[in-house]
Amino acid sequence: MENMDLLEEQKIEQPNNKVETEPVCVNKDRPVYFSYARNDSKNPDWQHISDCVEKLLETFRKENIEYKIDVADLGAGNRISDFEKEIGFKSEIVVLVFSDKYFRSMHCMYEFVQIKKSLAAYPDKKLLCIKSGQFSLSDIDYIMQLEQYWGDKKQECERIEYHRLRSLSETERSAKDNGFYMDDVRDLYSFFSAINYTTSDINDWSCFTNEIKKYYANKPKPNLPDPIQNLYNHPQQQQRGVQQQPERVVQQQAMKQPVQPPVMRPQPTATPRVNNAVSYSAPQTQQVKKGFLSTIPLKYKIIGGIVLFISLLNTCGACLDDDTQSQTKQYKQEYYDNYSDYDDEPENVNINQTRRYEDYNFDDGY
Repeated sequence: MENMDLLEEQKIEQPNNKVETEPVCVNKDRPVYFSYARNDSKNPDWQHISDCVEKLLETFRKENIEYKIDVADLGAGNRISDFEKEIGFKSEIVVLVFSDKYFRSMHCMYEFVQIKKSLAAYPDKKLLCIKSGQFSLSDIDYIMQLEQYWGDKKQECERIEYHRLRSLSETERSAKDNGFYMDDVRDLYSFFSAINYTTSDINDWSCFTNEIKKYYANKPKPNLPDPIQNLYNHPQQQQRGVQQQPERVVQQQAMKQPVQPPVMRPQPTATPRVNNAVSYSAPQTQQVKKGFLSTIPLKYKIIGGIVLFISLLNTCGACLDDDTQSQTKQYKQEYYDNYSDYDDEPENVNINQTRRYEDYNFDDGY
């Protein structure tokens, strides 16, 4: 009876008295989500992506398959990140058109991470993949180019934060939280090599539509969680032993818990020390801090300075006398060496030598 009532509701009377049946949607309120890299810049190098998506959408419209795509369903003022989470968490079937531009887009890589998390939590979710473009995920050089690209993005964000040029966008913060997708890039080959994907150059998309119709005919609508909820608390994930939770959820739970006071450890009892130091009053303490010289009266400081100055003068004079005596001895020795052989009379040696020494010392300019 319910089927008969449904058929009667789908009948529409026309003016010429003909009865027409309205086409029935295959997946009412269970849309197919698209994840792909848009060609907003109209770059001819990425036009093959837009052509592939447009052909597939035209096929879906002919087969009455309900779908959701960001170009048509992301309204003005809505958050892009919410729609990207919806692709991963609320979708039953996702059509992923991966390309070189897809792997170099922060938005697309964030969607890719959400899809992988959702597949890990719900294995019954269906992922239909289409490769668009000429590249090979098994090529090591290509993977190294992607790693270099995301390494440059990481350095750019680090410079922005270090110099405080601006705040990071939500997409940049998500990329930072996911390690700038370095691990995801390294796992691209192992992920897509395990999936029977097709290429964008085919002309018949009946394989896609048949798989979608088959899925919706055999699978009841699942009770999918809200995108904000934690997928890792799902029973299937708990059976696998996955207990990891997103960092944001852990922080929220930590904020709700009451803060526990720190545990005070008992301090070891120390042996009391006898204070033998002399206690000073406040003025005496200041004098001790200033030093010993601050306690000497000014007149004694002046007398001590004069005595020190006189002793320095005496020391300098003694040094000068010693120098003069050494020079005198040197002059006498030179004189004796030069003029001693001219004195023939022994009794007059001292007199002559002394006289000639004086002449030698003063008259000769020494």
